[in-house]
Amino acid sequence: MPGAGWALRLALVELFCGKEKLMVPKTTIEPTGRVRAMLRAVRAGRCELSGGTEPDLFVDGVPFCDQPMAHVVVNAGLIEAERPVALCDRACARLTPAGMALMGEHTEFSAAA
Repeated sequence: MPGAGWALRLALVELFCGKEKLMVPKTTIEPTGRVRAMLRAVRAGRCELSGGTEPDLFVDGVPFCDQPMAHVVVNAGLIEAERPVALCDRACARLTPAGMALMGEHTEFSAAA
C-alpha cells in the first residue's frame, strides 16, 4: 500500500479554449499539505516566480522554504508566471488550469477577443 498521502496522476489533460488546446505534461506529484498551501498562496495572489529554467517561488516577498518542491510544482504545470520573466526579474504567479483542477476549482474559458 502506498504512503499516507495520495498520488495524483496528471495524464495529458486536454482543455479547450476556443480553438486552442492546452496540454498538461504527464507527471506524478504528491499533493501534500505543503503543496496545497503553496497553491492556496498562489491563488490568493501572494506569490511571485523568478525567471530562468528553474524559477524560484517567493511568498509575500520571502523565498519559499522548499524550492525543490516549488520547481516540481512549476515543472508539473500547476503554476506559472503571469508574463515572461527575465533571469533577474520576478512576476506574479498564477494557477494553471491543472493547478485549479487540483484545487478543485471549476475552470471556465471564454472566447475573449
